[in-house]
Amino acid sequence: MKDRITEKNLLPEDILGFIRKSIAETYTALVNHFHGLLFPAQNLILMTESEAFSEDEKNEIFKIAKKLMAAISKNNLLAITRNKLEEAKFIDECVSKWEKELKPEIEKILNKIYEKWKH
Repeated sequence: MKDRITEKNLLPEDILGFIRKSIAETYTALVNHFHGLLFPAQNLILMTESEAFSEDEKNEIFKIAKKLMAAISKNNLLAITRNKLEEAKFIDECVSKWEKELKPEIEKILNKIYEKWKH
């Protein structure tokens, strides 16, 4: 987050909205990548990465993508309702879930992709 603020050289007026949107952008990028792993179509890069995972692992990736999509959907709702208390709660929940649950699982996935390309 600090990098984004420094990079853009600004401190947004709506800091909760800024943090919420940053979370959603990160989650959206991950979901898009995971979608490509699960449904690589005619993309050679995604087909290669997809080969690194068994069907059981792909099912786990889908479960993670569902959790990310739930947060993205909640973000979209909060963008409309603009309830500051709910935005703060959303951010707290996302940070907690990220540290305890999502980050370790996503690291495993991304390490597996890295290892696929490394060899």
